[in-house]
Amino acid sequence: METVVLEIMTQEEKRILLKDLCGRLPYGVKVCARFNTGNRYTANVTAISVDTDYIQIRQNALHVHTGSSIEDIRPYLRPMFSMTEEECKELGELSATIENVGETLPNVPYYIEVARPEQIDWLNEHHFDYRGLIEKGLALEANEGVYD
Repeated sequence: METVVLEIMTQEEKRILLKDLCGRLPYGVKVCARFNTGNRYTANVTAISVDTDYIQIRQNALHVHTGSSIEDIRPYLRPMFSMTEEECKELGELSATIENVGETLPNVPYYIEVARPEQIDWLNEHHFDYRGLIEKGLALEANEGVYD
């Protein structure tokens, strides 16, 4: 198992990670979690309490439900550069639209790229790190086979 240093998070980092995990919950996001003893293991997130920063996880059939603080977990995510050509085409089919915002907001006379909800769902489903959480130390790069 890899060595993972889990540093204390700021409130802003907790908020970003909670927001990201909530969007990934329906897609079976896996995390590296830390036991109270310091040992680490891989688990699936099954529920999130945004009030308490408590993440409910399932390690396997024998350890059905345990829980961790948001500070004790790091999701396994895929860097954007790891997207395959086939995945690029699939995401491209959900391509962003360029809308003339000036038509609906007269004080904003320029075009803006708008990501469709389907695109964000697709990125979450395929476990891509579109928020840069790996670089911020809030996520780990998913090894090949983590989501097979």
